[in-house]
Amino acid sequence: MTRFKPTKAFGTLLVSLILLSSTLTAETPTRIVSLNGTVTEILFALGAGNQVLADDTSSYFPEKAKTLPKVGYQRTLTPEAILIHKPDLVLGLEYAGPAQTIQQLKDTGINVQILPEKLTTEGAEERIKTIGSLVGKTKEANALAKQFNSEMKQLKIVKTKVRVLFLYSRSVSSIFVAGKNTAADVMIQLSGAVNVAEKISDFKPLTPEALIDLNPDIILMPEISVEGLGGENGVWAINGMSHTNAGKNKRLTTMDDLMLLGFGPRLPQALKTLNTKWKGFE
Repeated sequence: MTRFKPTKAFGTLLVSLILLSSTLTAETPTRIVSLNGTVTEILFALGAGNQVLADDTSSYFPEKAKTLPKVGYQRTLTPEAILIHKPDLVLGLEYAGPAQTIQQLKDTGINVQILPEKLTTEGAEERIKTIGSLVGKTKEANALAKQFNSEMKQLKIVKTKVRVLFLYSRSVSSIFVAGKNTAADVMIQLSGAVNVAEKISDFKPLTPEALIDLNPDIILMPEISVEGLGGENGVWAINGMSHTNAGKNKRLTTMDDLMLLGFGPRLPQALKTLNTKWKGFE
């Protein structure tokens, strides 16, 4: 039997491969803190859920994300709540804050990556790939992005003249309408409908006069907002609602907050669901 005799070149190659493997292992984060629900959803979709030690309160999908320790809400974070987990990567979107907290985290030398929001389908696909590259899941991210892109291309959105008003609320005394420059506005347009609040910018408090003037055909709300109003009856009890087409015909569309506004992997599913509902209301 002929025995294999390692050559000097083989030995050098072997050492190089070992060093490369060690470098890749060292650079792949194993202790991630996620500061955003969409980021958390993407991490789990990429198979990196076991690398996530903690997340923020907007992270509740998939189910496993609910069981992780919470570091607070993404806009009102403290460095102490994050540093206690000794992360080697802190990952969030651009509205993570306050800015002082993010800077303090960076000053410790921790790898802090704050990604742009980009409320577009292209931005969602790009975010998947970027997160994949940051957590050592490039292959998985490319596959997920390809699936996402395929699902978007298969969508057959039918444009309608249905006038939709998005309302966000945590209580009866605090109701807001979504205008331009919001995820809700982009979703309404992408799903084929018309945002009746398109002349408004960002989120504005809802007044009875504005509601009656806008006169939507359909009210669109996150499920959690409807719960905050005490259920569907609470929506119809909003001052001025009974004078709108939506109120008269009891037309309400609800969806999971993260699925509706997160611009994550489930975006195609959300758009398909909305468009189907819009066609049903015509």
